Amino acid sequence: MKERDSRFNRIFLKVTLVIMAGLILAQAAVYFHDQVKSVSFQGGYQITDIRYYNYPARDADISQILGANESSFRSSRDGLFRSGRDVWIKFPWKEEYGTGKQVVYLFQEFLQPQEIYISINGRIHSIPVRRYHIYPYAEIPSQIEEGSYVYMRIENFNYPYVISVRTDKHQEYLRHQNFLLAFRTANISILFVMFMLNLLLAATSKKRVYMAHAFFLCSACMALLQFSGIFRVIFGYNDPYFSYMWSFMCTLTAMLFLYSCFREYDLGYWVTGFYKSVMIANLLMAVAVGVIHLPVILFLFHFFLTTVFVTTLLVSLYAYHHKKEIPILFIAGMFLYFFSSEMYALGIFGIVPWNDMTANFIYAASAAESVIFTASILYQRRQKQFLMNMLWQEAVTDPLTGLYNRNYFYKTSVEKIRKTEQGGSCVSMMMFDLDHFKEVNDTQGHHTGDVLLQKITEKIGETVGMGGDFIRWGGDEFIVVLYRVGIQETATAAEEIRRAVAGYEFPEKGHVTLSVGAAEKSPFEDLQAWISRADESLYRAKKRGGNRISVGYSQVAPVGIGWHAVFKCRNQDINKEHEMMIQYLNRLIELVPSDDYENYFLHLYDELMNIADFHFIHEIEILKKAGYPDVTHHEMLHQDILHRAGRERMLMVKGERKASDLILFLIDQVVMGHMISEDVQFFSYL
Repeated sequence: MKERDSRFNRIFLKVTLVIMAGLILAQAAVYFHDQVKSVSFQGGYQITDIRYYNYPARDADISQILGANESSFRSSRDGLFRSGRDVWIKFPWKEEYGTGKQVVYLFQEFLQPQEIYISINGRIHSIPVRRYHIYPYAEIPSQIEEGSYVYMRIENFNYPYVISVRTDKHQEYLRHQNFLLAFRTANISILFVMFMLNLLLAATSKKRVYMAHAFFLCSACMALLQFSGIFRVIFGYNDPYFSYMWSFMCTLTAMLFLYSCFREYDLGYWVTGFYKSVMIANLLMAVAVGVIHLPVILFLFHFFLTTVFVTTLLVSLYAYHHKKEIPILFIAGMFLYFFSSEMYALGIFGIVPWNDMTANFIYAASAAESVIFTASILYQRRQKQFLMNMLWQEAVTDPLTGLYNRNYFYKTSVEKIRKTEQGGSCVSMMMFDLDHFKEVNDTQGHHTGDVLLQKITEKIGETVGMGGDFIRWGGDEFIVVLYRVGIQETATAAEEIRRAVAGYEFPEKGHVTLSVGAAEKSPFEDLQAWISRADESLYRAKKRGGNRISVGYSQVAPVGIGWHAVFKCRNQDINKEHEMMIQYLNRLIELVPSDDYENYFLHLYDELMNIADFHFIHEIEILKKAGYPDVTHHEMLHQDILHRAGRERMLMVKGERKASDLILFLIDQVVMGHMISEDVQFFSYL
């Protein structure tokens, strides 16, 4: 019973809130409608008593209009758009309109006056139309008297647009035109800048939603250029046909953008399916208006656009409230754009008052939407980057000591080592291990051991000042990778660290000693072999009693390479080619002890590199099909190997290299250095 009452209360409360919200919105709409009637950025007068000629304007000149009786005119524009592309209107001049430097103009982007005549003292005067303005105008002669009629032929009246004729002082009109030109140009410029920024974001992020928004901003920019009258200012003419087409293109790209957004946020198939249908319907309407010229389609289109707007708002609010997916800035930006578009469309057809606000709000709203959504994109990218940095730090940082861990070494240090070696510099490593650390854990507990590790790493960090990577390798074992530092400097630094730690008295243990192994990486040495040499050096130091350093020098001899599971991936073609290269390498190794087979050695070496060249090309084709993201970098590594292989062969021919040197190059760079270090990175993509 209580559960049923609680459910009833919740439902009743929600219904009440919906009704209250509806009443508030209705009252706000009525208030807004009353206020928008009087909004104007300039003075002057709106001419209201306009009379429309009943018959096609293309069949009548001014003499016929003058000879027509009053029954040939009507006070309503309804039905006139079916009579042809042009229409004649007339209106009487009133005293309040003023005389002397007065202008009359058509306050409408899609229409423009073709001819204007004025009757003065019973005579008809033709007034030139000045077209290079947002709203073309004509100057009224100062001799005009009250009751004189002004006749105007308007072209492009093939759709039921509102006809708004205004009169104003010449200076006020020019001030208003200049203000509109600056206002609209500024907002379109903002729109264009945001379009370029979104295009850049789309190119760098490879995300469809950013590209869709860039297309939408481009279409909006072109549509507003058509509406704004800027083309009239420049060329003296504005083609309404392109205005229609860019309007539909703007709507189509807006639907594409919404479809991409809702697909990105994974809001369900029914949402994305709805916007697919909307895009198809929009294309059909564009054909109907642009090719067939059916005026009724415009009304259907704006009703359709209103439905889409309401649906988008409801879906966005649902996703924001229930799924926490849609950013609030996205909702605000799209609401601004759709609301301003609706205001403009309803105003242009006279459904709501057509004035400065309904005519110009779309410019500010479109610019605001572009800024809001772009700011939302940048904010999301910043938040995502911040989160990725946090996750990255957690993944590569040891939580106890705050040092880097093994993940950092293999994800970052290895690449830094490769770049350092490519630059011709050396890389060295120090490997530390605390002497008798197990006794601390066994006798004083792991907490004391953890505190001791923290204090020792702080002490080592104070001493290491060479810009290397300080890494906790595991347990009480640490490594320091030093870039562009030779073995002598490394050994000196290791000795300084050993002395600093040994000479410091820790509260938890007293004096603590370290054993250090140091090794410089040879040019063609495998990474693991280098680490093993450092580890072996550390083992020798500990075996000799600890509290000392030991340096491991490279002494690599050619050995046979066996086919191991580590070389295998899920692509059998790559496996076969890898195995063939290793077989050739082993045949070369067998020839090294005998210097009598130098020509045959070079012959086999050339065959191996030809096989490698073919394999590298084939491997890149496979990686491209598999979508491996680092395929370009991998291809550059292949080219570098082939280049160095050719250089090593040339040096052998000159006598500057031995066969064993080439074998060492093949082992380190082609087999161990590439197959294990580089190729394994794409295995998961195959």
